[in-house]
Amino acid sequence: MTPAAFLIAAAFAALLRGGVFPQAAPEPLQAPAPAAEAAPDPEYGAWLAEACAACHGGATPGVPALEGRSFAELRAALEAYASGARTHDQMGVVARSLTPEERGHVAAWFAGRPAEP
Repeated sequence: MTPAAFLIAAAFAALLRGGVFPQAAPEPLQAPAPAAEAAPDPEYGAWLAEACAACHGGATPGVPALEGRSFAELRAALEAYASGARTHDQMGVVARSLTPEERGHVAAWFAGRPAEP
């Protein structure tokens, strides 16, 4: 028997005895836990919302001021614009340009600002 044939026969015999592979079945793969969404960062939201404040800062007639509104209301409005459930040509484009996390940051910034009298 050649050395190569001997190695092949030895490996096959080990397979039959179960000596090459572990006896216990491997643990099934677990899906990773979904990453928790980071807490909204109002400072980052201020940077993202710089252009928003030009219209929504209270100086533009017919455009609602957003300062002091609830985080939940603002976040829901941005999500609705992004999904198309709420329509407005400019707001749809703006909301879709932000990730869901960024929409949360923007909402946190406006919600944390004092309402203008």
